[in-house]
Amino acid sequence: MFRVTFSKETVKELKGELQKAYERGDLRAVRRLSVLVMIGERISLAVIVALWGVSVQTVYNWLRSFVREQGDGGGIFFMRGLPRSR
Repeated sequence: MFRVTFSKETVKELKGELQKAYERGDLRAVRRLSVLVMIGERISLAVIVALWGVSVQTVYNWLRSFVREQGDGGGIFFMRGLPRSR
């Protein structure tokens, strides 16, 4: 299992894009960006899915698209779970 975190700068940029989406009235972008901001703020997947009424797969798809758009990593960090101690 992986844990995904965003840098503070990435979250700040996402929030800026979210504000622009609100101003444009782009509800699809508002929904997608809101979910990404929540991931960046380390809100649990269960809460995000319940709040936005989307499937887990949809959240993963949005996250995957966002990671691809960032190219060289863009302030996104992946961490594997720590191995179990014996």
